[in-house]
Amino acid sequence: PEVLISVTGGARDFELSPPLARAFKSGLVEAATSSRGWIVTGGTDTGVMKLVGDACLESHLSVPVIGIAPYGATNGNDKLAGQFRRV
Repeated sequence: PEVLISVTGGARDFELSPPLARAFKSGLVEAATSSRGWIVTGGTDTGVMKLVGDACLESHLSVPVIGIAPYGATNGNDKLAGQFRRV
């Protein structure tokens, strides 16, 4: 990628006014597509990361979007650890 766009923030749900949410979404999509960038988030479906996911879905974004979720938020995380290894 030519640019990595990292969007981080709290995982708490929050509300933006509709004009502000539209501006965020369109700005993110425009920045990612015009720069051929990749978007990296915290990988959960809450807070600002949900807003990023919504923007990507609504715009049918064609750039890679990578979510790096915390271990504790991963379903089936007990199966990720080896048999003799503690995490």
